[in-house]
Amino acid sequence: MRWRGRRHGGMTIMGLAGGALCAVVLAAGCTAQPSPQFQATASSTILSASDMQRFGLLFPDTSIGFVRAADGRYLAFAAGGSVSGIGQGPGASPFGAYRFSGTLDHLSPASSGGQFPSPVLANGRRQPSPDAADFDLDYGGGGPTYPLGGGSSLLQIYHGEHRCAPEAGMPAMGGMGLAISRDGGASFVKLGEILAPHVGGDEFCRSGRRGGLWADGGMVAADAVGQRSAGNAYEYILFVDHNALSERDTGISIARVSRAELLGAIAAGRAPRFMKYYNPNGAAGPPGPYFTEPGVGGASTPVFVPGGFVGTPNVYFDDDLGQFLICYQTNQKRIMVATSKDLFRWTGSSAVVEIPPDASDHLYYPSAAGTGADPLILGKTFYIYYLQRTPPNTNPRLLRVTVSAP
Repeated sequence: MRWRGRRHGGMTIMGLAGGALCAVVLAAGCTAQPSPQFQATASSTILSASDMQRFGLLFPDTSIGFVRAADGRYLAFAAGGSVSGIGQGPGASPFGAYRFSGTLDHLSPASSGGQFPSPVLANGRRQPSPDAADFDLDYGGGGPTYPLGGGSSLLQIYHGEHRCAPEAGMPAMGGMGLAISRDGGASFVKLGEILAPHVGGDEFCRSGRRGGLWADGGMVAADAVGQRSAGNAYEYILFVDHNALSERDTGISIARVSRAELLGAIAAGRAPRFMKYYNPNGAAGPPGPYFTEPGVGGASTPVFVPGGFVGTPNVYFDDDLGQFLICYQTNQKRIMVATSKDLFRWTGSSAVVEIPPDASDHLYYPSAAGTGADPLILGKTFYIYYLQRTPPNTNPRLLRVTVSAP
C-alpha cells in the first residue's frame, strides 16, 4: 500500500538562542519577544497508576480535549488502551479515543462496554477513514475536542498512525484526522485526514529511522491575520511538521481553513481542506497569500522553532492576557509555554514543568484547561495536565499543575 504525499523543496530553520523564532512572514525588523514569566505549583495526581489499572486503560496516550457539558460536568477526550501492566493486557481495551467525565479534579470513564470502557473512535482497521486514507490504519485516537454550535455536536482532532511493519509497532508515520460526534461524544464519525508531515511515509520507512514521525497539534479561531477579533473567520492549527529527515530541530508550523469551508465540509460529510503556510523566502507582509500548500503532504514554513525535539503543541486563547498561549513538551523532559498576539510572532518559552534530563521518567501530552465556563478559554490561572511515566509503561500518572499568568 503506497502512502499518499508529495515532496518538493523544504527548508530547515534552526532554533534561535532563547527559544523563540519570529514568523518569517513578519521577519523584517522582527526581534524575539522576551519569555513570559509564568509560575506553576507542584504537581498533583489526577489519575494514578492504580486508577488506570482499575479502569483497564493507560490514559491519556494523546493530548486531552476538555469540553463542558450542558449539565456542568466536564468531558475529557484522549486516546488510551490496555497495555502490559495496565488493565488486562494488550487488546483487552483497544487503543482508540475514550471519553472520561467528572470534574477538573477527578475523572473516570464515562461509558463502559462491560467490565472495561469502550472506545468512541478506533483505528482504521476497525473504523476506516471515509476518504480511503491509510494514515490511521494501525492507530486512531483523539484528542483535542471542540464544541460545534450550541448543541451536542463536537469536533475532535485525532492522531493516526501507519506502521512500517505493523507487527513491530515502531517505526511509524502519523497524520491528523478530524471526526464529528452528534451525541455529545458517545461516538465519533470520521471525516478524514486533514494534516500530514511533508516527509512521505515511503521515504520515512525506507530511511531505516526508528521511532515515529507525527503531525500533531491543536485548533484555535482567529481572523485573517491571526489575531483574535469579532471576525474570527478562520480555524488555525499549530502543529509539528517535518519537511526533511535531516532536520535538526522540530518546527511548529501553521495551517488554516475558513470557517465557511469547515462548516460546508462537515455538512457534506468530508474532511475540510486545511492549507499550510509556506513562505520559504521570508517575504514580509500579510500571511494570507502564503497559505498555499495542501495540509496532507504539503511543505510548510515553521512559525516557531523552540529547539530540540518538540511534541504535541496545543494552542488556546487566554482572556486575561489577551493573547494566544501554546504549550508543548521538549525532549520529553520539560513542558513549556509561550504567548503570541497573532499566531505568527511568539515569545520565548517558559518552563512550567521540568524533570532532570537523566531521570528515568518522561513527560508527555501537555493539555491546558481554563477554570471558567469554557475550559478552552484560559485566564489568570489555569491548569496544565500531562502524563508522566517510565517507558514503556511503568508507573503512569496523569498529573496537573496550576499555572499563574504574569
